[in-house]
Amino acid sequence: MGRETHRSVGAVTRFARATGDLHSLSTVDLRLMALARTLEVAAHGDSHLRDLPVRRSARFCGQGRLRTLHSPVPHHGHSDGWS
Repeated sequence: MGRETHRSVGAVTRFARATGDLHSLSTVDLRLMALARTLEVAAHGDSHLRDLPVRRSARFCGQGRLRTLHSPVPHHGHSDGWS
């Protein structure tokens, strides 16, 4: 495995851990996603890729309208149903 693919395995693993999905992914799953990430970085760079997932929550903002808020998932644990 090349250095960039090894770096991508780490990035994919951290992302999956942050979303709570790591336990359901096999080694093959992680390596396949890392390969896809490596190819994406080679073709387009990594400035558009997220290091952390975005939490989306809906809130009512007057007159029954729904607004979606985006915020990064915290590093320090899996609170608020993100486990």
